[in-house]
Amino acid sequence: MHRKLRLITTLFTLLSISILLMIAIPLGVYAATSAYITGSGKLSVELSPSNQKDLLKSAGLHATGSGSTYTLADMEIDDLNNPAENRRVAMEDANILSFNLYKKASCEQNNEQIYQLEVKLDFSNYDIHSYAGDCINFYNIIVFAKNSDGSDFTQNLPVIDYYTGKQLEDENGNLLNANVVFNSEDYAIVTTIGGNSIDVVFTYNISLNTLPKKEDDTSSNYGYREDCFNIDNETTLGKVPKLITLDLSETNISIDENGNLIGFEYDGNSEGKLSNVSHIHFVASADSQLEAAMLVAKGYATNAVSNVEIALYKKVSDNAYKIECKINIDTDTINIIVVDITENEINKTGIINMVKWCINNMTNEEYVIYSQPVDLNHMFVGDPKLVTIENNTTEYIIKINNEEIGRIPLTT
Repeated sequence: MHRKLRLITTLFTLLSISILLMIAIPLGVYAATSAYITGSGKLSVELSPSNQKDLLKSAGLHATGSGSTYTLADMEIDDLNNPAENRRVAMEDANILSFNLYKKASCEQNNEQIYQLEVKLDFSNYDIHSYAGDCINFYNIIVFAKNSDGSDFTQNLPVIDYYTGKQLEDENGNLLNANVVFNSEDYAIVTTIGGNSIDVVFTYNISLNTLPKKEDDTSSNYGYREDCFNIDNETTLGKVPKLITLDLSETNISIDENGNLIGFEYDGNSEGKLSNVSHIHFVASADSQLEAAMLVAKGYATNAVSNVEIALYKKVSDNAYKIECKINIDTDTINIIVVDITENEINKTGIINMVKWCINNMTNEEYVIYSQPVDLNHMFVGDPKLVTIENNTTEYIIKINNEEIGRIPLTT
């Protein structure tokens, strides 16, 4: 059976990935022993092995284990008898919970702009040893909970450009802010900017920690379990996010010289899914993290998980990102689309490096590569162009529209 893997990537990442395949250095995986985090208007919270479990529990998360490492297990509805508002406040005070509103190009319609509302859960400072199945499955109950006075939970958020990290302005130069109201009765989100109602795409962003691993642990009880980030129960949750972002930027997640994942493991014995949400983004600050995310995406295809979109983004600065790869996984073939950052020039180097990556990492897969230009607003321009790969006795010959753009030795 063929599988479809549509991969959209920029020149920089493609070049760095090909280099990393040759020189990747394994990074050590260490558990944070303490971290001092503060936030605007929040109490300072000192994290240590002795208090993390209590902080997670008070914030409505089901933390199990002892010592300095914990497992986030399935949240239980009985655990939520303590008012959900209190748990939300506890998570905000611990700087785990925050909210963002971005304006960006639509992932589904590449010639449209959307507003993306992000519920961010930041676990990057915690010594979480394993994320078990459905570990955040009931968190919408906490996010949408009414305030103690019976009013709807409301956030006033700056409207941020996803690619620059800057707050947007109106035509008069005034900074744009959005009023976001979470309605717990029907899980509706009412968002207005300047008095005008707008539609938003509801998403979760989960900032992961470097996984502390003990020598006697095996992959079956370490890392990210199958379906650990499920948020798919309509009856309990009321609202399923369109997208889950897994942020690797504060971790030591990487690959070793043999192409194995470091600091990121998940159960691939079944379908190997991290979530039942079919649209997943990975965010990374280092090229090694991006390559690790690509290997996770490859694992989805290897396990024949279908109808899933995975995109990889590079974190440029706070609240600023650029797309590196976009991956659509179906069940018939693997189509890889290499994207130019502008519409004026074919990304020859990027295409050649993508071919190298596929040769080195996807030897048991069949794939087709295309070139796709985009404009400076991150919109697709024109139709993708087929990349053909021929080979003689010594080289792979790479062509677009029968025009040769490069060659790769067969030993690559």
